[in-house]
Amino acid sequence: MILLITSSLALILGLSELLVRERSAKTYIYSGIQISFAVILLQGHFLFYGGLEERLWLFRLEMPFTWSLGPLVLVYCKMALENRRRPARSDMMYAVPVLLAVVALIPLYLQPPEEKIAVIQAVRALRLEGADVGVLIFLLGASYSAACALFAVGLVLKSSARERWLTDSALRLILLIGCSTVFLGALTVLSVLLRSIQLTEIVLFIVAFFVILMHALSRRNPHFFFDLVLAARAEKYRYSVLKNLDLDHIEASLRRLMEDEHLYKEEDLDMPAVASRLGLRPQQLSEFFNGYLGISFHAFLNRYRIADAKRMLLDHPDQTVLSIAYESGFNSKSSFNSAFLKETGKTPTQFRQARP
Repeated sequence: MILLITSSLALILGLSELLVRERSAKTYIYSGIQISFAVILLQGHFLFYGGLEERLWLFRLEMPFTWSLGPLVLVYCKMALENRRRPARSDMMYAVPVLLAVVALIPLYLQPPEEKIAVIQAVRALRLEGADVGVLIFLLGASYSAACALFAVGLVLKSSARERWLTDSALRLILLIGCSTVFLGALTVLSVLLRSIQLTEIVLFIVAFFVILMHALSRRNPHFFFDLVLAARAEKYRYSVLKNLDLDHIEASLRRLMEDEHLYKEEDLDMPAVASRLGLRPQQLSEFFNGYLGISFHAFLNRYRIADAKRMLLDHPDQTVLSIAYESGFNSKSSFNSAFLKETGKTPTQFRQARP
């Protein structure tokens, strides 16, 4: 009964993340981690304590979540450490094994009910000779998740200063998630290989305990994701040209130049000119953009220029696209069209015509 209650709690907690917190990629991923634990616990309850035969729609439901748990933890850590709001395109490669596993499971999902029941009874007794290829897929999934989580733990340990572990609860929490996933994945594989029902039950109860602990810790430190970003930034710039500079003040001053003085409207604006206005060297400003803000100098300017151009395109329908390009800071129509298309997915003319 405790597994059923805990799985329901984990499912509620995972869904509540989507309702309570800001809708963002990190919220979806954190919610996905909670929901993965919930489905694994739910499947474990009905498998080992009965009831799965009457709920065949749950058959192999835990498989995709077992495969995806580790990659979710890894991508979550990488987003935090690299200060990204969305997963990088390269992170999509972690989903390839998950998709292949789902494809391999399709024939098992299409098995007739009597074959599914026979497999359930064999797995419940841990009689591997009576099971099917699904057990192998499950073991590979648990191993894959453990490997991804282990990689995530390595990234956190490598990027964070050792002394921060004593004071930063965010780092300890993210490390707990990774280490627990590694431990549970390894223990799951071991319990199946040893055919130990008792060890399998222990794994499920540890998962239940971890779900409650993870939620309690995240509620105690609701901004742990942001705190982890700060920790990664502090370590990254320890020996950089930005050392001892007030980066928050620089960012505020930079945005004031753009939003109040509209500095981006200057056609030939370059980095040395902006650096001079901020009292910085060009080398410092370059590292500030590419390292701290995670965006290039020209991409930063173009965001303001495109936003201004979008406003003018809608507010001044009689003004030509070329004049808007010059007025917003671009030095040619071609560069304006290229930047506008990259930012919005439409040309300036298409954007204006699509106005409701």
